Amino acid sequence: GKRNCICGDLSPLASFIAYNYTNSIDAKRFDKEYREIVQDLEKTCGWMYQTKHTDGSIGTISFVVWSEVFVCPNCGEEIVFFKEGVDENGDVTKTIKCPRCGSENVKKDLNRSQDTHFDKDLQGIITQSKYIPVLIVYTDKFGKEHSKEPDREDLAIINKIFSEDIDTWYPTDAMMGIGAKWGDSWRAGYHNGITNVHHFYLKRSLRTLSYLYDRIAQLQPEWKAVFLSIITALSKQQRYRANSGFPNMILSGTL
Repeated sequence: GKRNCICGDLSPLASFIAYNYTNSIDAKRFDKEYREIVQDLEKTCGWMYQTKHTDGSIGTISFVVWSEVFVCPNCGEEIVFFKEGVDENGDVTKTIKCPRCGSENVKKDLNRSQDTHFDKDLQGIITQSKYIPVLIVYTDKFGKEHSKEPDREDLAIINKIFSEDIDTWYPTDAMMGIGAKWGDSWRAGYHNGITNVHHFYLKRSLRTLSYLYDRIAQLQPEWKAVFLSIITALSKQQRYRANSGFPNMILSGTL
């Protein structure tokens, strides 16, 4: 006869995942909801993922590469790692040459440039390691993929995203409790200023995920399972490697 199973686990997340892996869904309903959600996301967040092609037409951004910025110990000039520490094949060079004074250093001997700004969620000034956008990969109106350096309009969109408030909810909880510090296993520098959950995301991704979560909050549990499957790939844990299977290359043991 019919048999039922009961899933139990000390971890609420494990129980949630097991439920969604074993529970059947209404495929037609799910597909309908998916199409409606994508349309809503395009209307609300689509402008953040637009860039101009060489002919002036609008392309759709697939991803943006952000580079670490270091400070030359010899002259104090900022060194953009992607430009000075990566060769034409996309491989990391053994030494990094300063564009101003020409001195060469290995990465571990360079100090990270710092970015200080006001965090509205924490109502205070925070200092984090500096990153800047260096490469945009996008598709044109015909679906063909291209890449470009961010231009003035791209930077203006990024600044607009950064300056505007996010209307929907997102978590701002302190990592590992108030006053806690990262353990010995973290890589020096990466956690500088990352103290709360929202610091794991660039503002564009945070805004999109916040709206998406608000949109699916009242839907069936499988939508939150889908949401959980993408939040890491859209975080700062995502890394870029030229000529690789990017995205979905999560940098483990760092954040």
